Amino acid sequence: MSLGLKHPESRWDMRPRRTALACVAIALILPLAACSPTLPDRDPDIRGSVTSLERYTDGDVLGRILVEGPIAPDTGYDAASVSITDDTAVLHDVPDASPEPLAFEDLEEGMPVEVWFEGPVAESYPVQTTAGTVLVIE
Repeated sequence: MSLGLKHPESRWDMRPRRTALACVAIALILPLAACSPTLPDRDPDIRGSVTSLERYTDGDVLGRILVEGPIAPDTGYDAASVSITDDTAVLHDVPDASPEPLAFEDLEEGMPVEVWFEGPVAESYPVQTTAGTVLVIE
């Protein structure tokens, strides 16, 4: 007659299952942490207002913005024509929280922004480059 008690060694039968569940949980949580948008660890290249905005319908470049503002001690340019690509992080500043993702389609002329350049900068006037990050500020 069996009372439903398992042999003491049967607890080892659950170890592989627990390990597999832990691995699945970690695999699901890590990508979420990577998706949290962060700002570059340096000062922005330009801070100002979007004075012109063009949207493109094909190719890797989503559009271009012209940003104009005064040079500040922590910025290097007063005007920049900046390409926005699929790889550009477009974010909205949230007080007392991490920045939130924003679609390029939500950018509008007149919005105040900070922009971090990525890649080469054509030293024309205004400079021409690609944005790594665009942060809409209040």
